[in-house]
Amino acid sequence: SLLRELDRVGRELADSAGARLELERLAAQLAPLPALRDELARLDELATAEGRRGALRDSERAILDEIARLEERRARLVAAPELERETQTTLDARRADAEGAQREYERLHTAWVRDLQEAQTKLEALRGQFGDAQAQRERVEQLGPESPCPTCTRPLGESYRTVLEALDEQLDTLRTDGGYYRNRARQLEQEPAEVATLAERRRALAAELTQLERRLAKWQAGVQELRTVDAELERRRERLG
Repeated sequence: SLLRELDRVGRELADSAGARLELERLAAQLAPLPALRDELARLDELATAEGRRGALRDSERAILDEIARLEERRARLVAAPELERETQTTLDARRADAEGAQREYERLHTAWVRDLQEAQTKLEALRGQFGDAQAQRERVEQLGPESPCPTCTRPLGESYRTVLEALDEQLDTLRTDGGYYRNRARQLEQEPAEVATLAERRRALAAELTQLERRLAKWQAGVQELRTVDAELERRRERLG
């Protein structure tokens, strides 16, 4: 009985020693585990940081591309303020020229129309006077010395020839004056060269004003766009920083 107990105790001691050795072996294998956990955590952090860096690099490239595009656009717009001022100055000068040409055209055109109307009116009056004087001479010549005096209605008598000569002289004067005003009216029927030149200048200035106004609107839009581009560039550069 004692021997059997000693044998059991011996086996238990042997098992216990083996278990201790196994535990020591397992402990030795598990000893690096905390360090591995720390390394894994560090690597996870590095991977997360690398992902953020990659996203930031992509954002940086995108922002740099936008800045390059905006700077290229700004280079085309940078002259807009100066061009706007120059165009405005030219436009103001051309407007003054156009107003002056319009005033001068109206003055000369009004004078031309007035002279034409006066010449036509005078010609019509002379024609009427000539017709009356011619009819009167025919009556005097037909009635002879017995013709009544145009002033006192008494027979002309010895004054017949004198009155007839006076009527002939009046007719000659009316004929001469009529010829002058007839030629004058014909000359004035065509617009004077000075008036035509001013009319053409007025049309040319009106066309130039239209072009300048369009150009000014273009540069004004460019100035506004330049402000927008500058604001966008500032925002992009702040974002890049």
